[in-house]
Amino acid sequence: MVSMGGAGAIFATKDRVIQASSVEVPVGSTVGAGDAVVAALAFAEDTGLPEEDAIRLAMATGAASVMQSGTQAADRSVIDCLVGRVELSVVA
Repeated sequence: MVSMGGAGAIFATKDRVIQASSVEVPVGSTVGAGDAVVAALAFAEDTGLPEEDAIRLAMATGAASVMQSGTQAADRSVIDCLVGRVELSVVA
């Protein structure tokens, strides 16, 4: 995964490359947003989420994290509301 900040992220596997959109949200703080994305990817891997669901969860978690002030973690309900707003496109 390579973050492009507000421009989204690129996720690459041995089989394909997927570009994920960022979700536009009000910004409280960007501190810890990348950590939140990594944590979501680890959770997705551990629980066996399908690849595209994992990407959407990671992007939504990062966006929800950005909405918080300081390093406060986002509520899962906020993340769940943002998951459907993440757009994916296969690049290669």
